[in-house]
Amino acid sequence: MLAFLLLFLIPAALTYLSPLFRTLEAGAGEEFSLLADGYLLICYAVMAFACWLRGKSVGRTWLVAFPIVGAVFDIFLVYVPFVPTIMNIVVLAAGIPQRSQAA
Repeated sequence: MLAFLLLFLIPAALTYLSPLFRTLEAGAGEEFSLLADGYLLICYAVMAFACWLRGKSVGRTWLVAFPIVGAVFDIFLVYVPFVPTIMNIVVLAAGIPQRSQAA
């Protein structure tokens, strides 16, 4: 579980630097815009991989959908700011397995 948290939280935290990249790209041109989007794509790919591994181990393979939806909103629909954050919270809540109740 610690590996999942580190593999998910570090890139998730790095995605919050994208507004900084987007403000810097305003005067830098198209090359920097592609760099910022590529940076986000790599972060979300690592997050999706972490969710795929975690979902496979806890029987929730649908976890991988949340980083993909977050990536779409973070890269293409940047004017809807809270969807990626909500997707990250849902992954963390669903990625931690519930404790089984003793019978």
